[in-house]
Amino acid sequence: MDDKTFKLLEQEVHPDSVMTLMRKCESLVKKSRHVMVQKYDVWDAANETYLGKIAQDSEDKKASEKGEPQKMIVPLTFAQTQSFASFVFLLLLQNDKFYELQGTGPEDYTRDCEMALARDLRRNQWPIKLYQTLLDVARFGICATETAWVENHVYVPTKIDVPPTKFLGLEISKGGMRFETQKFLKYKGNEVSNVSPYNFFPDVRLPLSQMQDGEFVAVDTEYSATQLASMRADGDVAGTNNLPVLTTGFMQSERIPEHRFGSLVMEGNGRKSNGMHLVTKVQLDLVPKEVGIGKEDFPVRYHVWIANHQRVIKLEPVGYLHNQFTVNCGEFTPDMHGEMGRGLASVIDYLQSVVTWFINSHITSVRRTIDSKFIIDPAGVDTKQLESRSPYIFLRKNVSRSGVDRWIKQLQTVDATQGHMGDADSVGKMIQMVTGINDNAQGQYNSGRRSATEARAVTAGAASRLRMHTSLLWNQLFDPQGKQMLANLRQGMDEKLWMKVIGMPPEDPKDQMAYQKRYQTFKGDPETVAGMDDYMVYDSTMPSEKGFMAQSLQELVGIAMSNPETAFALNLNTTRMIEEIARLRGIDNIEQWRMTPQEQQEYYARLRQSAQPGTPANPVDPNQPVLSGGSQTTA
Repeated sequence: MDDKTFKLLEQEVHPDSVMTLMRKCESLVKKSRHVMVQKYDVWDAANETYLGKIAQDSEDKKASEKGEPQKMIVPLTFAQTQSFASFVFLLLLQNDKFYELQGTGPEDYTRDCEMALARDLRRNQWPIKLYQTLLDVARFGICATETAWVENHVYVPTKIDVPPTKFLGLEISKGGMRFETQKFLKYKGNEVSNVSPYNFFPDVRLPLSQMQDGEFVAVDTEYSATQLASMRADGDVAGTNNLPVLTTGFMQSERIPEHRFGSLVMEGNGRKSNGMHLVTKVQLDLVPKEVGIGKEDFPVRYHVWIANHQRVIKLEPVGYLHNQFTVNCGEFTPDMHGEMGRGLASVIDYLQSVVTWFINSHITSVRRTIDSKFIIDPAGVDTKQLESRSPYIFLRKNVSRSGVDRWIKQLQTVDATQGHMGDADSVGKMIQMVTGINDNAQGQYNSGRRSATEARAVTAGAASRLRMHTSLLWNQLFDPQGKQMLANLRQGMDEKLWMKVIGMPPEDPKDQMAYQKRYQTFKGDPETVAGMDDYMVYDSTMPSEKGFMAQSLQELVGIAMSNPETAFALNLNTTRMIEEIARLRGIDNIEQWRMTPQEQQEYYARLRQSAQPGTPANPVDPNQPVLSGGSQTTA
C-alpha cells in the first residue's frame, strides 16, 4: 500500500469514508454468505459419506467386543470420486505441458510463454493442487482457485570481505571477514492456491458460470497474529496491532460455520481466540475519490481486506492488466437454472444409502442368526454350559437314556436378508449408470466375449461423459486461470528473470537481436496484455497434435535435404524447420548443440580434406547450409 492509505488505516478509529466502505463490503459478503451457508449441511454430509464416517451405536460396541463386524458405510462415493479424479487428472496431464499455447500470428513465440507457465506451475506443485481441485468439485459440486503475483524473499547471513582502512597512507584497521544478513529473491511469479468452497463467497445474484461479471467476490482466510505483524512491517497491511478478539458468540453472530471453530477459537470455558484472525478478502470496484484514497472519479478494482469483520486492514488496487477477479471457480454440472453445489457425491448419496442399508441389515441378520436359539428343559440339561458358550452341553444324570431331543432342541431360523447382497449389487450397477463411471472407466474388465471393436466402443462410451465434465471444467476454470497467469507473467516478469527461465542470449550479435525481439514480443504492450487475445490456450483435454506436426515437418525436411533445388525454389529454411521439430518434440534448448564459429571452420576443413581424389576442392561458404551429401545450395 502507499503511505497515504497506510496512515489512513493505521488510525485507531476509521474515518467515515472507510467505515462506509467496510459496511458496503460486509453487506455484500453477508448476502453471499446467507446463500452459501445453506449448502454447508449438504457438503458436510457428502464429505462424511466420502470419508465413510458413521456413528457407533450400542450394538456396534458389543460386536466390537466380540470381534464381529460392525455396521459401515459402503465406500461407493469414495470409489466413484477417486475414479472421476484419476480419469480427469490423467486426461489433463497427458501432454508434455499443462498449458499449450497457439499464437495468432507468426510473430508470437509460444515456446517462451509455455516455458514461463510451466515454470510457475512446477514451483506451485500443480499436480497436488489439481488433485485437490478435482476432489472438491466431485464432493461439493464446486471448486475454486486463486491466482496472485508474488515476490518471496529470503534473508541469509553472508560472508563479506572487509578491506583494510587507510588514511594518508597509514593503515587504520585491518580487513577481515564479517557476516551480514542479505535479502535474496527466492521466487517471483504466479502463486496458485486452492480455495475451499466453505471460504468462497461469489456474487450469488448471478450463476457461477458468470462469476467474473459479478459486482464482487470474497474469500475467507485465517492468519496468525505473527503473520499479520510481519505483513504490517512490510507495509502490506495496517492497523493490525489492535484487532478484536474472536469469540464463539461473535462467530455465531457472523454465521461462521462450526467446523471452522477449531482453527479460530480455543477449546474451553472461555472459548476465546487462539491467536488466529479471520480475514475476509473482498475484491470489488469502487471510486477512489469517494473513499478519500485517490483522485480517480471512475471505478477501479480494489482489494479490501477486513479483519474479524470489524476493521479494514488493506485497501489497495488490484493492479492486474487483465482486470479480472483473481478467483476462478468451476462446477461439476454448471446450470443457470439448477441448484448450485450439486456434485458427484450428492447425486449418488441416496442410492448409496440404499446399498449401505442392504449390507448393514444383512450383517445384523447374520449376527443374530449365528446366535443359536434353543428350547431346553432345565430338569435334563445343565444350563451353565449354554450360558458359558461351552462347546460341550452336558445332560443331567439318569436322563441320557430318554433321548436328547426330549430335553433340548435348536430352533430353525431363516435369514430373510439373503437376497440383500444381490439387491445391493443391482443398486451399485444403477449408480454406475447414473454417474457414467462404470467398470470400464474404473479399469475393470467385464466378463463375457467381446471383440476388439466392441471393447473400444465401450471404453469410448464410458469416457465420453467424464470427458464432457472435464471439458466444461477446463473452459470455466483452467482456461481463464491460464490466461490470467500468462498476463501476470507478461506484466511482472523483467528481462533478467525472463533470461533465467528461457535461457541466456547467444553470443552472435544477430542472434542477440532476435533474442531481444522475442522478449519484446513476450512483454507486448499493455493494451495487448489486457486483451489477452494474441495467445490462445490449447484445450488440454484433447491429445496434443505436436507429434503429428513434428512428423509432417520432418518429412518435409527430408524432401528438402534430398532435393536442394526444390528447397531453394520454395524458399525453405531447413535450419528453422529443424528447430521447430525439436521444439514440438519437447527439446526446448536446441542451442546447446550448435557449433561455435571455430567448430564450424574445423568441420568444413575436414570436409575439404575428405574429398575424393580428382574432385575439385571448391571453397565452401560457411554461411550456406550444408545439405545431404555435403552439397551446397547455389543460386
